[in-house]
Amino acid sequence: MSHGKLRKEKNCLNCGQLVEERFCSHCGQENSEPRQPFYFLFTHFFEDFTHYDGQFWKTLRYLLFSPGKLTNEYLAGRRQQYVVPVKLYIFISFIVFFVPTLLPETHSDADSVKVSANGVKTMEGDSLPTLLEINSHKVYSKESYDSMANTSGKFIYKLARPVVHKYYDLRNRGDDVHEIGEKFTESFVHILPKALFVYLPLFAFLLWLFHNKKEWWFFDHGIFTLHFFSFLLLFIFLMRLLAYVADWIDASVVSSIVNLFLFVSSFYTIFYFFKAHRRVYQVRKSVTLLKGIVLFAINLFLLTFLLIVLLFFNFLTLH
Repeated sequence: MSHGKLRKEKNCLNCGQLVEERFCSHCGQENSEPRQPFYFLFTHFFEDFTHYDGQFWKTLRYLLFSPGKLTNEYLAGRRQQYVVPVKLYIFISFIVFFVPTLLPETHSDADSVKVSANGVKTMEGDSLPTLLEINSHKVYSKESYDSMANTSGKFIYKLARPVVHKYYDLRNRGDDVHEIGEKFTESFVHILPKALFVYLPLFAFLLWLFHNKKEWWFFDHGIFTLHFFSFLLLFIFLMRLLAYVADWIDASVVSSIVNLFLFVSSFYTIFYFFKAHRRVYQVRKSVTLLKGIVLFAINLFLLTFLLIVLLFFNFLTLH
């Protein structure tokens, strides 16, 4: 695969050895011109990643539709024809983070916000400056919330105090509910890859706890985790993209079909985990089911808790 224009000279710029063809037989560097057109920075990246020989697409096919196969191939030493697990996860994270920022506004986004005569955006039903009502107590400000929280004495109200204060700070600044919701949704999209990345070692550690320590190294569980989390990110991205397309088409029948498909597809992630676990660890179905249920329940609880904590602190930093 060519990465750029070749040099006329036959000495390797990296190690100084003689280059007989395109690549140096000593260090492997391509004997190309050190300076290339600007677009080369981008084409080089995608060429390196996809290899144009089916490596990337074969990896994605197995990742989406053959649970556990990529992990088995990697652990068996058949690695050259697939994308490296860490590189795969980083690239998918980049796609999940970057592509949504390029998508134009959908019909529902455009219709949900109306512009009043004085040019201030308002949401339908959002004409009042507050709109929190807790246990029949109407909360109109930070002060009224603090009064209600102190009167009730419940810990949950005190815990939520920073979030409520931030909400009213944003409202007093002029943000409507729709704008706050958009910012919060955008923050969640940015947080998800980070949360999964932070959770990677814990997920692998739980796998290590539940399997034979002599037969399986922590490294093996790490590869399984990278592939599974890459699948999760890619699957979430594809489902979100599909929902965006349905929203953009703005057809009720299409939207209904897509929403039904999205609901059914959500169960595929559960099936994927159990299938991948069974294929990689090669244990009896009953053992796979038992361990899988316990692992899935623990990880679901811990990951949900991590997301809530990250969203809590991320909401406090909205601006």
